[in-house]
Amino acid sequence: MDKIHSFNYILKSVVLRTKIFQYITDIHDQLAKNRSERYDWYDLGCFPDQLIKFNYIQRYKEIFNTIIRDNSCNTLANLTISKFRELYLESFSFALDIGNIEAIEFLNQTLPNEIDYSRLVRREHYQSNLALIEFLHQNVESWFEKLGTKVMDDAAFGSLEVIKFLNFNRTEGCSTQAITNAATKGNLEIIKFIRDNQPTVQVFTNKIAVRFAAKNGHLEVLKFLIENESSAVDFSISDILEIVKGGHLPIIKYLLEIDYYFEIANIEIKWAVNNGHFEMLQYFFENNIISQENINDQQYTILIDNAAINGNLEMLRYLHSNRSSIESCSPNTLYSTATRGHLEEVKFLLDNYGLRTSNFMYMDYILHDVRSHFEVFRYIYENRRDLLLPSNVMDYYAGYKDTTALQWLKDNTSLRCSERAYDNVVKSGNLQTLQWIRENTTLPFPTDLLGRFITYERAMPILQYLKDNDALNASNSPSAMDRSDNLEVTSFLHYNSGKCSSDAMFRAISIENIQMIKFLDQHRTEHINYSYTKLKSKKSFNFLERLKLIKHKKI
Repeated sequence: MDKIHSFNYILKSVVLRTKIFQYITDIHDQLAKNRSERYDWYDLGCFPDQLIKFNYIQRYKEIFNTIIRDNSCNTLANLTISKFRELYLESFSFALDIGNIEAIEFLNQTLPNEIDYSRLVRREHYQSNLALIEFLHQNVESWFEKLGTKVMDDAAFGSLEVIKFLNFNRTEGCSTQAITNAATKGNLEIIKFIRDNQPTVQVFTNKIAVRFAAKNGHLEVLKFLIENESSAVDFSISDILEIVKGGHLPIIKYLLEIDYYFEIANIEIKWAVNNGHFEMLQYFFENNIISQENINDQQYTILIDNAAINGNLEMLRYLHSNRSSIESCSPNTLYSTATRGHLEEVKFLLDNYGLRTSNFMYMDYILHDVRSHFEVFRYIYENRRDLLLPSNVMDYYAGYKDTTALQWLKDNTSLRCSERAYDNVVKSGNLQTLQWIRENTTLPFPTDLLGRFITYERAMPILQYLKDNDALNASNSPSAMDRSDNLEVTSFLHYNSGKCSSDAMFRAISIENIQMIKFLDQHRTEHINYSYTKLKSKKSFNFLERLKLIKHKKI
């Protein structure tokens, strides 16, 4: 018995199959968010795209043939079969996305008149996928007829092997757009192949291709096109700006080597600084591509501002050291730098441009607006004790990643938390912070605290903590289960006297959480006789009916 048949034999064994899925459960749980994407063997059968994802193509075919093609089910199952059919059609797009040719071929054979290739097949699907191009060539002539030269033009974004196949097996050919596309991606071998095999395509008069090669930093392509160009090179001011924005210094150097004249003005220097291209800035200054004398103090200050705001300390130091006449940055620079969390740049500004309030704008509320960057917040406060602390800053830091900020504020200020701190603990889902508040303040747990945690991923440890401290009262949050996104939370509430309505199932279907759908179906009755047709576009709509059918057919 060969390996494939042996594996199929194992999968057909219910006992062995259950063992296999049991052993991979832990890994799957880590990969699947909130376990909502965790599937058992029968669950997988309800979602054709998941069968493709895990490469269960034989089972993908078997389910289709049994439930859709060989429809021997009673009329009560028509809605279920219809949903299956819909999901199979939708799975064609997923098969294209991951390049599963076997699934594509199967659907083409079984549902040939229901697949709109011109709408579904995108350039990204075939530009580097030879197997897909071969399939389309053999089976979907109308697709080529509709697109014409655009197929080969777009393939120039991708692989040479696809270009070769189209060249030797199709008659549509390509246009000069293929040269531009290949130049944009730096595909020099494709450009050379088209030159040698598509004689009607003008390769060396395509100035657009030259510009796109330069703007995207493809030096070898640029050299090839320019060295074979019969007419003069022509770059616009905006082209040069795009080259600088992209940090393509080798392109700049090459253009200078071939004596192509262009000007680097203040706007290009500004973008070099904005985008952090330090080596390019040095090259411009140190090779007199632009003289610093042509940049007045006001313009130079803007460069310093931008280096700080964009968090480029090396560039900030360089600019500062090259012009001693600049005594201050712009008034709003410290604020903008601090609110972006650039601590080292904030230190540099304060060390080199003074601590006087008059030097900077927005100092009255900088500590409020910089709260999301605690290290910056702490540094500014420690160096500017004259600044007022926001009265609610401890409440804010109840949502911080840990208790560092709360402990520091407690030790260094007279500020305290209010009940609103719990709202931020809820958002962070940080049990350590909740414990800190309980141990370091006299704030009681709010009576509705349970309901505040439900929709957050890290709710479970907090719910258990509330229960252990007699602070869990499900009756104070009657809609908690209805708002849950998490199976563990839903299960916890169910077993701790939680209540729900038909909205709980509505939410589970809405967020495509099949494990919650199964749990609610097995343990609750509120959803019975309630119609969820508003959610018929969801993949998990009618999931339970599909699941029953899969189990009934034992597939």
